[in-house]
Amino acid sequence: MGMMVSGNDSDTPPETEETPDDDTQDLQHQIEHHIHSGTDADDTLRLPPATDNPIMAIGGAGADTFVAEYPHRADDDRPYDVIVPDFDPEEDVLTLEVIAEDRLPNAETPQNFRIVPAEDGSYVDVRVAVFDPELGAEAANDYVVRLDGLSDVSPDCIFLADTNCEETDPSQPAEPDESAIVIEGDVGQLVERGTRADDTILVRHDSGSVVVKGGAGEDTIDARDFEKSDVASLRIDGSEGDDTYLFSQGINVSDDQFGGADVYSMTVDPETMHTHSPSTVVWDFNDQFELILPAEHAAQVRIENQPPRYDINLGATVQRDDVFVGDTLVMRLINLDEENRITLDSTQFTIASPTPA
Repeated sequence: MGMMVSGNDSDTPPETEETPDDDTQDLQHQIEHHIHSGTDADDTLRLPPATDNPIMAIGGAGADTFVAEYPHRADDDRPYDVIVPDFDPEEDVLTLEVIAEDRLPNAETPQNFRIVPAEDGSYVDVRVAVFDPELGAEAANDYVVRLDGLSDVSPDCIFLADTNCEETDPSQPAEPDESAIVIEGDVGQLVERGTRADDTILVRHDSGSVVVKGGAGEDTIDARDFEKSDVASLRIDGSEGDDTYLFSQGINVSDDQFGGADVYSMTVDPETMHTHSPSTVVWDFNDQFELILPAEHAAQVRIENQPPRYDINLGATVQRDDVFVGDTLVMRLINLDEENRITLDSTQFTIASPTPA
């Protein structure tokens, strides 16, 4: 792991500080920055918001990790909170702060990020949506990390990580873990996050409120054995990577912000489907859907494409495709692109029989 380098505000760089080049000095003169500088080694630069000024993080040579923390700022007019003028997508990593809800239950928490290139190709903004999960996306604020001098960047070098967790080093990839994460029993209020590896998360709890968030790998979240009740609830939020979601009717899944070619496989029990609420799935355009129910009921499946409507929670006009078995609504598919609608003829939608136990 690279050495830790803290920022300084002096005019004279220390011996370990990379001297800014001419372009970087121009940036410094345009806006007053709080500066953090690395060395020629592989550095980890933690970027806590120590002042009201935006942060300039100069990694220098080496494979550097920039750990950007949410600034809780009041100034909504500045164009960015952190700027990195020498980010190398081939070597460097950007880690975005995630607060552990089990320690700070009311904390504002980064939920997702999006990559916004400048029209002239001179920089890329990584915009991090931050909101209290209890308030929802309509209460979101953004903080912005600007990667200067790049026209685009792959999301593969950007991670959400818990920078407050003493057990996790956000500068290092997670070690592969072959054991599944199992959620069972009475768990109280729980937010379970995956790692940067390919995780398997099994959800079986019978009491408590659970939010499952995948990690950066290709995850499998299996909630087929979970029974929703008055004392047990579950929400599944998506993650980076090509993920697989296995769940029964009544479970809601959202993975429209992270991309990837995801698979949503929902099991329907014809004997009890009338007593369950429909699942809501918020998806993007590379995803696949699989409806699992006995073969004798396959002919009863139909899909109704609803007119576009404004969704206050997503803050956008959405398309909704309703999946029925007979007269029972079992699943709502929601996306933001009117050109992508699901029908029975879609290659993205299949019907399969349950696998014998």
